[in-house]
Amino acid sequence: MIFTEEIKKCRHGLEKSDFTFLEPYSKWTYQDHDDWLNKTYPEEKTRDALRLIFVIKQYHKAEELYHRRGWPISILEKTAEDISIWNRHHCKNFGFPGLQSRFKNWILEIYKGNVIRLGRLECNTNYHIECPILPSSETPAKLYQKKSLDSKRAVLVPGDAVINIHIPEDGPMTLSSCIDSFQRMEHFFQKYLPEYDYRGFYCSSWLLDPVLQTILPPTSNIIQFQKLGSIDSVSGESELLFRVFGNKGIPNKLPPNATSMQNAVFSYVSDGGIFHNGIMIILKKDFPALYSWTTQK
Repeated sequence: MIFTEEIKKCRHGLEKSDFTFLEPYSKWTYQDHDDWLNKTYPEEKTRDALRLIFVIKQYHKAEELYHRRGWPISILEKTAEDISIWNRHHCKNFGFPGLQSRFKNWILEIYKGNVIRLGRLECNTNYHIECPILPSSETPAKLYQKKSLDSKRAVLVPGDAVINIHIPEDGPMTLSSCIDSFQRMEHFFQKYLPEYDYRGFYCSSWLLDPVLQTILPPTSNIIQFQKLGSIDSVSGESELLFRVFGNKGIPNKLPPNATSMQNAVFSYVSDGGIFHNGIMIILKKDFPALYSWTTQK
């Protein structure tokens, strides 16, 4: 389902409403969008609601793009479920429908055909490595601080094309569903973007922090996903606390209905632990072995 029932009603109402004043909004850069909103509508609630209205109104442009490219409209419908995902997230954290600026920008990337969802996972349709990535025995954290490393030792070098994976906040992430997504992505690029010569799968996420292997059970879907490729932590602030606890951050005391993930994270942070983002690489030459290994599990 692309839209929740609430957004369906909103979209139906918008079809009969005049929101032409939002049209200039679609022609500016992301920063200009928010500058305009901030100046015109000082109340945060109004700005977030207008962002939601804007992306719903712009959906038809994404449909037109998909038709021009000959891409299955079912892919757009599945990918655009992110609208409902982030609206639910907004309602949970702020108590009213809307979209924060960064999530509105993310939806626009979907509309431009830069992000697609195939099964459980999403990916970019064009993404190139910016910094050299060394073998997993050498910490990638250094790679984001020093760009002049010897590229001969790197697994991936700047400019290498990859299938950049994203993980929607949308239910269980089973091993079989992730493998299914990888295979769908291979098929999509073979059929619709055969000229895209990618080196493998690449993912950067708060879910890939190796420290999670010390606080979550090995049967966890997150840990099973981490074991699909080579991972390591990278420098930079992690979104983990925001993703696990929401906009208010980690509480002073856990509620009785806290999830197992919240309990594990709370205990780790209480003991002084710090989370980082992580990266994962699965080179194209390793795909057959990966699929063979997972079918035997």
